[in-house]
Amino acid sequence: MKRIIVGTIALLIVAVASFALVERKFPAGPTPSVVIDIDRHSSWEHVFEQAEGYVAQWVIATWKWHAGEEQPHPGRYVLRSQEPALGMYRRMALGYEDPLRVTIRGYQSRQQAINQIASYFPIDSIELKNAFDAHPEVWILPNTYHMYQSATARDIVERMQYEWEAFWSDQRLVQASRLGLTPQEVVVLSSIVQAESKMSDEQGRVAAVYLARLRDDWPLDADPTLVYAVLDLGLEEQPIRRVYNWMKRVDHPFNTYKYKGLPPSPLATVDAPVIDRVLGASAGEEMFFCADPQRPGYHLFATNYVQHRINSARYHRWLNRRGVR
Repeated sequence: MKRIIVGTIALLIVAVASFALVERKFPAGPTPSVVIDIDRHSSWEHVFEQAEGYVAQWVIATWKWHAGEEQPHPGRYVLRSQEPALGMYRRMALGYEDPLRVTIRGYQSRQQAINQIASYFPIDSIELKNAFDAHPEVWILPNTYHMYQSATARDIVERMQYEWEAFWSDQRLVQASRLGLTPQEVVVLSSIVQAESKMSDEQGRVAAVYLARLRDDWPLDADPTLVYAVLDLGLEEQPIRRVYNWMKRVDHPFNTYKYKGLPPSPLATVDAPVIDRVLGASAGEEMFFCADPQRPGYHLFATNYVQHRINSARYHRWLNRRGVR
């Protein structure tokens, strides 16, 4: 009986020692880390193949010994050389993923933004587009988000909806209400302002002009919306460097020379700081602006049409001298 007890204890000691050996944090491979990508169709064999040459053979053998019939959990895993072998295995088996940094740029079309998001995930861009098309109320805000590679198209759409709702704090909603605009209309106006001026210290002033035109029931007469309409109809190719009178007559819902009010949707994705500058603007007396030839990127503002015509003539002479057509 005593021999049986001693033998059992010895086996337990060996088992504990073996477990401790496997859990020791000594280098598990020749590289500091390796990224393992697992999709919904990956098997453990696929994991072993990705790890080959980056992770020590004894680590892969440990994984094989523990792997059962169940598939590894989809996701992106950064395995580090000082991480315990079983710790690596458990993360892949249970789905403790490393997050992705998903960056969505501003000033691009909705489709371009969807394509950019899809590039981070093992999801077809068409599938993701269909998911967004099913929820047109979901707006995409440019930013860098931490997301998991195993996210489905629906998960991504829901995340963008969450970020949109989180962005619209009570303070921003109050500011939008003060302007007489909905959050969606604020973003549409912000997209025009963003296209009109890249100068952060001027965007609020540009917004104030458009707000004044809306207040007085004028057409917005916004050149960026006209450029959008002409390109959308395929009447010109990019880049359009100069707006002509014939463009103002094209029949398109984005032509704000022809139709009053805001266009039906944003021209492009809008950076959050631009939205805040629009929210902080107020309609004033300035009703006109045109590009300032003396300060590239900036504009000349006017409260009356006579002064605006003088400013506009100066700018067009500048264009003509440089042969811009």
